[in-house]
Amino acid sequence: MLDPPLEITWFYSAVTFHTSKLGPKNDHSTRIVVAKDLLNLLISCSNLSSASKKIALLAPVVYELYNVLYDISKHGFSLRMEVVDLVEKMVSYIMVYCGIDDYANGIVEVDNSVLFFEDLVRVWTVDRGGGSSKYGEELRVFFPVLSDSVWNGMNTRCGIRELAGIVLYEVFFLRLCLKFGSGGSREELLKDTQNLAVHIYQGVSEFVLFR
Repeated sequence: MLDPPLEITWFYSAVTFHTSKLGPKNDHSTRIVVAKDLLNLLISCSNLSSASKKIALLAPVVYELYNVLYDISKHGFSLRMEVVDLVEKMVSYIMVYCGIDDYANGIVEVDNSVLFFEDLVRVWTVDRGGGSSKYGEELRVFFPVLSDSVWNGMNTRCGIRELAGIVLYEVFFLRLCLKFGSGGSREELLKDTQNLAVHIYQGVSEFVLFR
């Protein structure tokens, strides 16, 4: 299958991801390696996908990086730079496709809703209570920085364009969080944040959720 549906790619990659985490060594360093492998897998599965779908597929990577960063900060582990490097790789990839108008290229699949979205979210959050809580609570786990109004608006349905917009939104805040703790100058932080914000805005403006 040259361009598998997002649902198939997510389910296959989730099984691979959870299997990797069941290995004999599951420390924080290993989790970062597993997250990197997940990013590479999702990228390789989207070579012929639309720009929106390429970005939307990365939602599980963002979810895991938020978890890793939280656990590292909570326990004081010094693996922050490994997370930064992986986030920078993901940002560089996203920026290539950010703002591309799929409609202009005759691609209309981006209007499609992701089938079984609720079940897919549960597959990814199973190791953090997924399946044992209400749908809205699972969204809070999978999309940790979204507001209640966005969760309520999704209501178990999410299109590829909307999902891509959410990924852009979360990546921006994840990278911003890492930048605040990088120790750089205020001027460098402001310049870098402004540049990223411009690119993210250009991409987000293409997605229905934030129009």
